[in-house]
Amino acid sequence: MILAQAAEQAAAIDPTLLTFLIIFGAVGVTTLAGVGLAFWQSHRDHARWVRERRYEGFTRILALAERSARILEEGMEMMERSEAVRAAHEAGDKNAGPEAGDLAEEMERNLERVRPIQAELSDVAATLEVLGPDRVIEALNALSDSYRKGDAQATEEAKDAFVIAVRKALKITA
Repeated sequence: MILAQAAEQAAAIDPTLLTFLIIFGAVGVTTLAGVGLAFWQSHRDHARWVRERRYEGFTRILALAERSARILEEGMEMMERSEAVRAAHEAGDKNAGPEAGDLAEEMERNLERVRPIQAELSDVAATLEVLGPDRVIEALNALSDSYRKGDAQATEEAKDAFVIAVRKALKITA
């Protein structure tokens, strides 16, 4: 009884107004859904772009670091040879002079090979500084330091730590 009275008292909505409310309500819901989906897709695209740039930078810097380390190792061997040539020269060996000249040219070529690698390493490292994350940059710095120290075991451990940090940053499971 009470419900019947309430229904009679409620104002009837004009069918034309009801149609407009349905149409504009549907348009509003569709617009909101479209904007929300566009924002979500934009966020996903940006995350994918960052991940791709990080991957390129991480793999590039690891390859450059390996090349740089090999050239550095060759340079260290040349330094050892130069010490032997110097000692031979001081001992009066007549063949030490030409050998020293050849070694100096070889060392200069080695430096010419390492300069562009160092420049590219700096460029890639700058990109990674911007893209982050910090734990990868810290692992990269530790790897860099280990190359300079010349400790093969420490370098291998630092390289493993860098690769693990990269995998975590890129969400790679292995």
